[in-house]
Amino acid sequence: MKSISLKTALRANGVFSVMCAVDLLLFSTSIAQAMGAVAPWILQGLGVALILWAVSLVWVSSRPVINPTLVKAIVIADLGWALGTAVLLIELPGVFSALGNIMLVGVALVVLVLGLLQAKALAADTHLVSANS
Repeated sequence: MKSISLKTALRANGVFSVMCAVDLLLFSTSIAQAMGAVAPWILQGLGVALILWAVSLVWVSSRPVINPTLVKAIVIADLGWALGTAVLLIELPGVFSALGNIMLVGVALVVLVLGLLQAKALAADTHLVSANS
């Protein structure tokens, strides 16, 4: 089975981020109601942040040589998102509805998979790592 390239993994992360951002910006009130005790403005702010995140992912992936330090930071941020979601759900039980918990876990799992794909692609891209370490 062929491995996913680093550029593809980064861009997949960017596409997923834009899809989430558009949903959060267009449907913040509906999503907030479905999640439980969440203010729509928080989701709108997150949507704006995700657009900026996606732009940075596209920028990193479009460089002639992808900077491995930036990719490591992206991977750490993605893993931090997944871990942060788990902490949020553990530390604030009952704040989110059952559907809200499912949405949060679903997004965290996708972000975790994308982070791991990026880490694997970075490790497999030995010429990139050795040239820029």
